[in-house]
Amino acid sequence: MGDRVGMGMLREVRPRSRPVPMTDSISRHCRGEDIIKNEVDDDGGEGESDIPDGGAAIELTKSEERHRRIMGKCGQEQEVDDDVEGYHCRTGSQSECRALLYGHDNAEEDDQISYGNDSDYDSFDDANYVSSLDASVSRMKNKLLLIFCVAVVSIFYSIRDDKASQKTENEEKDVLKKVPYSYKGYKDARIPDDDVAQYGGELFADLYGVGHGIENEDEHDKRSPNQQSISHEHSGVPRIDSLWRQLYGYAEMADPFDAQHELPLFWHVPKTGGNTLQDLLLTCYGMVGANEVGAKYLKSSVEIENLENGIRYVNVDLSSPAGISNAQKMGFGLSGMADVVVTPWLHQAAALFDSDHKGRCFTLLRHPIQRAISLFYHLRDNDHIYNNMTIIEYAKSSHSEENWLVRFLNNEMSGVLDERHLDTAKEVLGSKCLVGLTEEFTHSFYMFDAYFGWSDTEFGGPLPLHDRGACESRILDNPENANPHPTFDEGDEVWNLLMKKNRYDMRLYEHAVHLFHDAQKILGAEE
Repeated sequence: MGDRVGMGMLREVRPRSRPVPMTDSISRHCRGEDIIKNEVDDDGGEGESDIPDGGAAIELTKSEERHRRIMGKCGQEQEVDDDVEGYHCRTGSQSECRALLYGHDNAEEDDQISYGNDSDYDSFDDANYVSSLDASVSRMKNKLLLIFCVAVVSIFYSIRDDKASQKTENEEKDVLKKVPYSYKGYKDARIPDDDVAQYGGELFADLYGVGHGIENEDEHDKRSPNQQSISHEHSGVPRIDSLWRQLYGYAEMADPFDAQHELPLFWHVPKTGGNTLQDLLLTCYGMVGANEVGAKYLKSSVEIENLENGIRYVNVDLSSPAGISNAQKMGFGLSGMADVVVTPWLHQAAALFDSDHKGRCFTLLRHPIQRAISLFYHLRDNDHIYNNMTIIEYAKSSHSEENWLVRFLNNEMSGVLDERHLDTAKEVLGSKCLVGLTEEFTHSFYMFDAYFGWSDTEFGGPLPLHDRGACESRILDNPENANPHPTFDEGDEVWNLLMKKNRYDMRLYEHAVHLFHDAQKILGAEE
């Protein structure tokens, strides 16, 4: 035993569940410090260790194969006592001892290991601690970075939603700023502004739903939770499906005009220049018209009435639902007698046609605020209810229009509107009618002409075809039914009051402007 002083010593004990930790005690073992004072003797009892002072004592947990390799490494020749599962190896250098301790089993690897001085091993645990601390700090940084990223994304979406909500609120409160097509932007000096004298009193009350305005402005802000475009084939909504069934008699704008099986129908929206358009078609072009004039010549059968001025009318009254119903019973829609139909009742007039004889709708639309102003002055001159009313009072009252056009196209003149009503109105307008603009009256008229092919058609009227141009100029330059009245600009109190009550109509009008320009491009009718 004494000959082995200074040599590496290895002591095997019973295998444990895990390797002996690399502690400061093991480092002292490798330096030759005898810290093991008691060990199990051959009889299993305790006794003084026979390891000399200064010997390298290392306590490891290894398998039997590991034991043999260590014995070979240290050059110790002794038998392993099976009764006491351990061995004492006091040969070999401290270098070999350390190599075995840290898992290096061959000399080549030992030569490549730099063990440094004793203080290096004393600081081994410190290095592990620092490394573990660095790993913890790194993990903490990653967690903080993840939390930061999640917070940034959450804040971004929150801000975006707030801005979208604020934008919607601002659009509703300040719709004036969102009107892309200002009335002041149109420069057509020949805009007609007809009195529409025949549409007085009771007709306006029925057609405009006077008295059905909504006093509570908060109701205007209600929106449908399902804001989607409406398709007019099998939408699944009873109200919508019923509406499309009513409009079945009109041809689709997606289909080309068929002059042999379709009859042009002008949907006359009051105060849009409809009378001027009728003058052009019936006087200058000599068409046979079917409107309200035929009410004077009603008979049991459908006939054409020739007036003294040469204008011709079919003897039907299309200015009221009752007159339209009577014309339907007489078979007017299938008679082929009229060249053009004029009526303010779009939905009811659809019943005049069937699948083989369709109506082809075209119309003029006007800026809703300008039309509402014109309507007031017409009513003031023709209805005693409005004689002593100012336009400010009118705009504040329930008598003034409240999204009339959207309501009319939905065939719902009362109740609360939502986005679905606007979508439906857009769909009806775009799929069933060729749209012109009062503010672009001349261009609209020539667009209608190009679409229906009127210029090349001889209708047999009082004027020969070559005189049409002079007749057109006379009517366009001097509209007979012009109704002068005060004007108001954007930003005026009257304008703002009417705008607030007609924001859905304003959005529909914006859509109509786009339809008009698109049709001009397709027909090549642009200036």
